[in-house]
Amino acid sequence: VIVSARKPEFFQISQPMYEVVTEDGLMRPCFKAHS
Repeated sequence: VIVSARKPEFFQISQPMYEVVTEDGLMRPCFKAHS
């Protein structure tokens, strides 16, 4: 799930992506999208 409220900037400029890695919400940068 990708969530962003920065429209239309979300589609126009590069934004960092993060993945949630723990149950308590710890996030780390994500450099590859998994499908």
